[in-house]
Amino acid sequence: MKCVLKMGLAASAMAFTLKKNTINASIPITETVSIEGTEVYGQTAGHQDLNTCKQFAPSFVKDASKPSVTVCGTATKVKVYLRNRCEAYHHYTEEIGTCDNKADSGSCVTASPATQEWMQTAQSYEIVQC
Repeated sequence: MKCVLKMGLAASAMAFTLKKNTINASIPITETVSIEGTEVYGQTAGHQDLNTCKQFAPSFVKDASKPSVTVCGTATKVKVYLRNRCEAYHHYTEEIGTCDNKADSGSCVTASPATQEWMQTAQSYEIVQC
């Protein structure tokens, strides 16, 4: 019984690793997301935050000039939300990214309270593939 349980756990772990590696292998190296100049998604930071609701650091929420979000590449975008749980609220959702496979793969788009005033109170974001 113990042997069967161990084999089942090992198979589950291997399937998870294969799925994770398949996702990472399909993401081009040009895809990156930076918040306030720090890479949070990409080859250096990893891709574990894909399709996951994340909250901005409290210091960004309290600073009216932040956050600045930069998305590079043509297959990734970031959805920024006013609310803390990645929930849409009226028109307070900003989608940042190129999402055009005909554009240059090095394309970068930046949004911040300087370009979208309500972002000074944004609380959460989600990184998604186009």
